[in-house]
Amino acid sequence: MHSCHYDDLFFNSHYVSGLKDDIRAVVEPQVPTTVHRAAIIARIQQKVLDRGKNKYQKAPILHKPNPQHRTKTKTQPVFGTLWRDRQLMDYRKANGLCYTCGEKFEPRHVEVCSKRTKPHNNALVVNDLDRELSDDVLNQ
Repeated sequence: MHSCHYDDLFFNSHYVSGLKDDIRAVVEPQVPTTVHRAAIIARIQQKVLDRGKNKYQKAPILHKPNPQHRTKTKTQPVFGTLWRDRQLMDYRKANGLCYTCGEKFEPRHVEVCSKRTKPHNNALVVNDLDRELSDDVLNQ
């Protein structure tokens, strides 16, 4: 296999260039001088990658749970009820219903909607400007 015209650097560089990218990324910085040394480093890196894959895989289920012993519990969705509220809003919009109470929406419905919050007027008096402004008050 070896030819007298090629040196170890040629074989080493061809071996390293044929490795997978994630293995080559570790072998190249080591700058192995021989193919044998590059192969050892590649095997070590492959074992490290295999160990990492198995770490994050699901553990196999050894037995199936008996469906008769299951208790029916209501599970809450992970993301809360935001998706449900969005579906309800889309349904009401598509069918021309009020967004807050779900009744048929008409132009005067805003005034009679039972669940819609009514606007409030809040006022705060800071100084005594409640008196009527007359010429005498303005001159003072």
